[in-house]
Amino acid sequence: MARRAGPPQFVFLHGYTTPYPGVGVWDRLFAAAGSAPVQVRAPVALGGVSRRDPFNATGRPSWFRYSTDHSQLVPPQFDRPDFADVAQSLHGRGTKAGESLWQVLERAVDAAGSAGRVALAGESQGGVMAAFLGIEWNRVNPDAQLGALGFIRTALDPQTWQPRPPGVPVVDDPTQSVRPPRYDTQVQVVLGSDDLTFRPWFSLASLGPLLDSNPVGGGNADLVVLDGVGHADHDRAVYRAYVDLLLRRWPCSR
Repeated sequence: MARRAGPPQFVFLHGYTTPYPGVGVWDRLFAAAGSAPVQVRAPVALGGVSRRDPFNATGRPSWFRYSTDHSQLVPPQFDRPDFADVAQSLHGRGTKAGESLWQVLERAVDAAGSAGRVALAGESQGGVMAAFLGIEWNRVNPDAQLGALGFIRTALDPQTWQPRPPGVPVVDDPTQSVRPPRYDTQVQVVLGSDDLTFRPWFSLASLGPLLDSNPVGGGNADLVVLDGVGHADHDRAVYRAYVDLLLRRWPCSR
């Protein structure tokens, strides 16, 4: 029996140590854009001792600890996650509420009535996790793909594209990478021209495997690079730009 369609669901994964913006901000952004009602889910990552690393000494909420620091390298390289943390966030007790991100996404799909009525987005470190989660969802559910994937001021880890059986943890294996297929899922990318954490060209390089099959301008992906925007400023303009891109084709259209 087909599930009854509920309101479209929007799942947002926050950045490293910055659990913002929350549900209320997104509600106002969708309303201001003239969207039909959307249910927003903004889970908060684990904090405390288990998330302390050299860059997060107080244990602020984060989806994973960092294993490298390449911030001073030119050209930059990927800062590698602790993949045990990635696995915990995806499939273990990964959120402050005690759920895994997979469970958060499953509940959103159930509430919406179909995966196509679910949009998943992440900013900065949350964008890394949104990619791991969203691509894994589409890999496990090729006939029930997500409606939208959003990447805000972020670059995706190379192991996002690792071919692996469903549920097998991500590992750091540079020899494993494939180009993903063309998706039904729409992709929205919002970058800042002055972002020195994730420079636009670096972000686009990280998205290369996805955009090869789901090109910008080819009906699957939309991209905007906002002039004068860095990694931690002009927040409202960044989130408004993302919502505008999302609502171009996602089910809760204007």
